[in-house]
Amino acid sequence: VWIPTESGGTVISRRRQEQEINT
Repeated sequence: VWIPTESGGTVISRRRQEQEINT
């Protein structure tokens, strides 16, 4: 599941959201 972030990026699954949220 792709979750769009406020920065305009996308993260894979919620478990990686915490790591991908910084990018």
